[in-house]
Amino acid sequence: MYLHYNGDIQHENNILANRRKELKLTQQQVAERAGIQLRQYQRLESGDRNITGSTGRVLLAVCEALKLDPYALVGSGNEPPEVKHIVLPPIETQGLEYAIPCISYYILVSAIPRGMVCSGDDIMKCLRKAYGMEGLEIKTDHNSAELYMNECFPFWRVVSETGCLISSFFCSKEKQRAFLENEGITVVQVGEQERFHIEDYDYRRFNINNVKIAVLKTDKQLLDQFNSLLKTEDK
Repeated sequence: MYLHYNGDIQHENNILANRRKELKLTQQQVAERAGIQLRQYQRLESGDRNITGSTGRVLLAVCEALKLDPYALVGSGNEPPEVKHIVLPPIETQGLEYAIPCISYYILVSAIPRGMVCSGDDIMKCLRKAYGMEGLEIKTDHNSAELYMNECFPFWRVVSETGCLISSFFCSKEKQRAFLENEGITVVQVGEQERFHIEDYDYRRFNINNVKIAVLKTDKQLLDQFNSLLKTEDK
């Protein structure tokens, strides 16, 4: 019988430790059953290393040793996440044209769950749809450098359309890779060039369209809407 933990989300190392204790096994016994070194298992159980970032063989071997359903650690696939609701600021002007406020991009990227990624193209499509205008670009903002040095903004979760890491002025591929692997996402090098790809990209790809978005209106837009209602009532 394989145990599948339900209910509150637990850190994977706690799941391993709790299950081992339920079975009254020592760490040495689990390591032997899984065919790995004791120190390797100890690092998994202590949280020094994420088991979801290990090879598939190690993940399955440890789960077999603990009679633990692997889905208790990695989920059952790209299941629908908890619905997120966000509110974006009004559209801004960039010279004589409209533009997406930078804060809207920051808010949307921050909605990507831990352990998931999203393509920059998907984010831009989502923002343009929310503001109801094709071809909109993000307004120039001077906060970018500071935010990309602040770990509260998960910039590393944005990748290319094909699931490759993106080099930018603010973040190197090496830095992005380190952040992603810390979340249990495996990044592999593809070819001789410095191209790094998200392993299991289809599973890790977050559907940003699942986010429910409300866009605030400017005072002028609200006033125009109010005046339009008054004219309708006069008729």
